[in-house]
Amino acid sequence: MDSFNKQIFQAGDLAVLYDRRSREYMVQLQESDRFESHIGNLNHSEIIGKPEGSWLPTTTGHLLLAFKTHKISIHPEYATSGHDCIS
Repeated sequence: MDSFNKQIFQAGDLAVLYDRRSREYMVQLQESDRFESHIGNLNHSEIIGKPEGSWLPTTTGHLLLAFKTHKISIHPEYATSGHDCIS
C-alpha cells in the first residue's frame, strides 16, 4: 500500500514531534502518558498505532508531525573537541 514502508509507532518507542515552527519534542511513548505543551496536549495512545509521518492534532487544534527517532552515533573524536559534527 505505502511505498515508503512507514513504521508503526509502538509503546516504548521514542518519537519526535514537530510543530508548525519546526520545534522538536522528544517523547518515549507509553500507553497511559500524555504529551503536554503550550500548544495543547496529546495522549500517547493517539500516537501508538499510527505510522511515521502522521499529523496529529493537540487538544487546542495545533498539528504535530510525528517521526521515530533514529540512532545517531557521535564520533568519539568530536565528543570532547567542541565540534558539532555527527557521524
